[in-house]
Amino acid sequence: FERGQNEALAAALIAEFAPKYQHARNVYLDRNRVYTAAELQMTRLATPPADITDEDYSSKMTEELRLLSAWKRRCAYERTNPERLSQEELLNRIRQSYKDFV
Repeated sequence: FERGQNEALAAALIAEFAPKYQHARNVYLDRNRVYTAAELQMTRLATPPADITDEDYSSKMTEELRLLSAWKRRCAYERTNPERLSQEELLNRIRQSYKDFV
């Protein structure tokens, strides 16, 4: 679109925003390697772990531990500050990760 309006402006805009785009894309791809929303089961309601008297206690606890591990990976990843946020923004992002976790 910009090239049709002004070739010099288009080249300047592309040069300015290309690194930002590449960084955002890399963070997105890294985040998807670490965790996905489906893996975290973000729509799942908080429930207590399985009762010991349950016949499928072992399978339920294995699932709970897998989910706990995924959430811990997410929180650890967010603490690395992949988006290069300021200190205040990073604290808010980490705090939100933990709120989602709980």
